[in-house]
Formats: sequence, structure tokens, C-alpha cells
Amino acid sequence: MPIDAIAPTPPLMPGHGAQPPSPELVTLENKFNRLMLDAPLDSSPPASQQPTAISELIRHQDQLQHQLVRDVARFSEQAPSMDMSTLTAHQVEMTFRVAQVQLQFTAATSVAQSTKSGLQTLMKNQ
Repeated sequence: MPIDAIAPTPPLMPGHGAQPPSPELVTLENKFNRLMLDAPLDSSPPASQQPTAISELIRHQDQLQHQLVRDVARFSEQAPSMDMSTLTAHQVEMTFRVAQVQLQFTAATSVAQSTKSGLQTLMKNQ
């Protein structure tokens, strides 16, 4: 006895067929994006302490992340006016920079985790 095929279901896509976002939602989105770009995390040490290596690493990483976000936003604005070869070259450069910043972040996280594990082992052995 043959089994009939199941009819495919349409993919669920957010916003598909939905109304455009309301002006209030667009205003909130713009405000959020502006706050994310303009408000760096305060990674400065308290006034009573000198900057440590880890606080400097965090501050530097935070600056890199914010600069990358600004550069990606600028690239997105300029992309429609670029010819195909320029667009491709800039896209490759941005991809490389995103990967580079992500690798630096991962490496710093690994160093911090290794240091923490080493200190925990040292304390446990004493």
C-alpha cells in the first residue's frame, strides 16, 4: 500500500507578510543602536587601584569591539555606492577583521581561564 507524500509546510519567516514597523519601534531601535555605539563599558579600575594587566586587556578589547562595530556600520552605509570589485575587497577585509577580533577575544578568554585554573590548583595544593 503506497503512502502519500506529506505536503510541505511553508517556512516560518519572522516578519513575512507583516506590517512595517511602527514609528515608535523604529525610534526605539535607533535609540538602542545609538546607545550601543556610544556607551562603552566602564572598564576603568577604581581610583584606589592601579590598572592591572587584565583591566588593560579588557579595556583594549572593548575598544576593538566598538571600533569594529563602527566600521561595519560605516561599511554598510557605503556598500550600495561601491562597484562590485571594491565591495568584494571591503567585504573580505571586514570578514578578516571580524575574525581577527574574535580570535583575540577567544585567546584572551583562554588565557584568563587558564590563569584561573592554575591559581585554583595552586590554592588547592597548599
